[in-house]
Amino acid sequence: MLLIHGFGASRRHWRHNLQALAQAAEVIALDLLGFGLSAKPRSQLADEPEAPGTIRYGIDLWAQQVCDAALALAGRGRRLHLIGNSIGAVVALRAATLLQEQGRAPAQVILIDCAQRTLDDKRLSEKHPWAQAGRPLLKALVRQRWPA
Repeated sequence: MLLIHGFGASRRHWRHNLQALAQAAEVIALDLLGFGLSAKPRSQLADEPEAPGTIRYGIDLWAQQVCDAALALAGRGRRLHLIGNSIGAVVALRAATLLQEQGRAPAQVILIDCAQRTLDDKRLSEKHPWAQAGRPLLKALVRQRWPA
């Protein structure tokens, strides 16, 4: 099993699950690039030019990381199960697609609280007025260099 954490988390997100899951299979929880104990290269935001040493963080980058990890583990002869939480679920889906394209489809993909920003935006009118006002501001904030 390859466990994929959500945004703002790390492999430690799974610390309470590891022992129980390890009774059924080999379990690996990884830190996506930029989180936990992984490397944290400087980000390249959408409106910035490419610069040496910067990286464009996102689903595709993390999915490739998961795909690479899964392929490195494939030689162990075990079936692969991808388990993702929140944005990690989206990463798991994308990684599963990449693996399938290489003829290495996982046996199972489990999505926990799958992040769906488009659906969240559609339901914004159902939220408290503070949340309605705050969400666009929060989205604009995280796209700025200084908090990155």
